[in-house]
Amino acid sequence: MGTVVSMMRNRGTMNPLKRSLSSSDRWRGMAFLNWALVFALGGGATATSIVVLGLSTKSAAPGAAMNSHYALLAMSDEELSLVDVARINLFCAQGLRGAEGLDQSVVLGKLDQWAGHVRLETERHLYRVSDPRYAEHYGRSEARLRAEFLVQVLQEDCGVRYNADRIRDVDFSNAADLFIHGMVDNPNGGTCASMPVLYAAVGRRLAYPIKLVLAKQHVFCRWEDGKERFNIGGSVKSCVNCLGASCRSNSLRHFRFLL
Repeated sequence: MGTVVSMMRNRGTMNPLKRSLSSSDRWRGMAFLNWALVFALGGGATATSIVVLGLSTKSAAPGAAMNSHYALLAMSDEELSLVDVARINLFCAQGLRGAEGLDQSVVLGKLDQWAGHVRLETERHLYRVSDPRYAEHYGRSEARLRAEFLVQVLQEDCGVRYNADRIRDVDFSNAADLFIHGMVDNPNGGTCASMPVLYAAVGRRLAYPIKLVLAKQHVFCRWEDGKERFNIGGSVKSCVNCLGASCRSNSLRHFRFLL
């Protein structure tokens, strides 16, 4: 973890997304996006095809004194692991096109509010784990119910959604498509680059053991608590053991892949 951040420390590289990317050059854009995501999420690149970024479940321990993404470069890997993933994401969005007027305190405050609402709705429906009408859907697992309600409540009650314009027209020039502020009091919406980060940020505020997984041209969440381990997709609908756009319903389809 922190490999790319360490490289950027040594080279003094600026945020990769500050470069202008052609919307028509999709493969090059995806490469830049993956690089930027590793930095923005506080993770590291490896030679494997899927990278798991496991950060602390704490919401915002050091980081209050930071004023730009450059402060992240001076941190050790251990220090980075304690910084709120939402704060890291927002620092990396600063100064980019599509992030004009970004107010971190407003976005972070909204995430705190959303976490409270997710907690309320989840606790209200925990009976479903053992209720015969719903138990099989959640595999009689409280963890799976919590994961699915995290995504469902954020989508249905808080307005988190995928930016439909980006489904066919891939464009990496607008930071609102790539970072979480595009889904907070913003009609823009997100993408598979930003939605999992938002889910992880809210989930970690609830002490959920959620990690971020960086795969080729995709990012998703994983719940891993030592007892249960499953993926969380939410680019289209709330679902577990599925990978975002691959899931067209709330089914519990099982995906297997190599790490």
